[in-house]
Amino acid sequence: MIGHPDKHLVIDSSNAAAGVVNAAAPNGIYITEFSGDLHIDRVQSILGDVNISADGSILNRNANDEANLIGTNVVLTAVHGGIGEAGKRIVGTVNEKWNAQAYGDVIMEERNHDFSSDYVISEQGSVDLLIPNGRADIELVSAHQKLTIQALNGISLGQVNAGQLDFKVTESGGELYIRQASVSDSVTVGADYIQFDSLIHTGESPLLISTGGGSKDMADEVIIHAQSDVGIHFTHLAADVAQIDAQADELHFLEFILGSRADINNSRYTVVADNVQKRLFECNAQLYPQHDPFFLYMFGDQRMLTNAYIVNYDNNFILNEFSTENSIVRWDQKRPGLQSMPITGSVVRFNYDTGAGNNVVYSLGVVGSQGAEGEDGQIIISKD
Repeated sequence: MIGHPDKHLVIDSSNAAAGVVNAAAPNGIYITEFSGDLHIDRVQSILGDVNISADGSILNRNANDEANLIGTNVVLTAVHGGIGEAGKRIVGTVNEKWNAQAYGDVIMEERNHDFSSDYVISEQGSVDLLIPNGRADIELVSAHQKLTIQALNGISLGQVNAGQLDFKVTESGGELYIRQASVSDSVTVGADYIQFDSLIHTGESPLLISTGGGSKDMADEVIIHAQSDVGIHFTHLAADVAQIDAQADELHFLEFILGSRADINNSRYTVVADNVQKRLFECNAQLYPQHDPFFLYMFGDQRMLTNAYIVNYDNNFILNEFSTENSIVRWDQKRPGLQSMPITGSVVRFNYDTGAGNNVVYSLGVVGSQGAEGEDGQIIISKD
């Protein structure tokens, strides 16, 4: 053993010049750098823990791209500096837990295992974690500026505090799960399954969110429960199934690519976008976006803007600046004599339950000489 958990070996490796530290002991290593930065080549304890603190920064000076730290549990503390630096991460092979706290940036890589941690904290900088062969499981992670995590298998975080979030899970079927996050500026996420139980916006401008798949362009499922006093703007959302529950009056989707269905709530009303079941749902407005990118702007005063097909909406809503905006159902209400018409080309049918076991089927399709949507045909609505 080098040092002791209750009494670290105190060194000053940067006294006359910046030295490089190597250490090996089977049953544990406990070192404190008294003044300045600590430059590490390799610190290894095969059977024990590694606990290193420095008055300044803890930096990687290994010339062979090997792991700097090997241990059962690792704790790193940089009182007035950072851990790792841009272009040169601290690299570890840690069997159990790896905890880290720094005044500045924390830039680390777990080379061979999952990254399991009670805490990773940057008091005034950013956190950047790379886990190329495993997953990240962290109870508390906090960055004054940006938090970046890239993992192969998955990311699971308990409490998150940051200005910006940037997460990526690259494996097919990889999951991102966040129990609670407080974010001031933006969220960027790529994973096949995405879930935020609580995303609290703390900034003064609308929260910007971009989500999509990790192993592919479109996520299989996105579930986000969010809260903002000033608004939430999805600059990009691509998902087969999406559930967005936002306690915010202003909820905007600038580019929404949907596979099957989305259930969308702002603080006042509900929108359903459905490409699959083709029936009317209980909601304030229903859209049929197909698989094309569409936009949707939801406001707190029951106004909406969208370029998707509008299937139906409540009487007290204003869509696209008009309270009489045509929809599939309203077209029938405006034309009581609407009957069945032959439709060729692309046809979509919506089942509308009028009560007492009566169903009306509306067909949205194309008629015309070409018989194909987008050519010389005319988009029409028919009641079957």
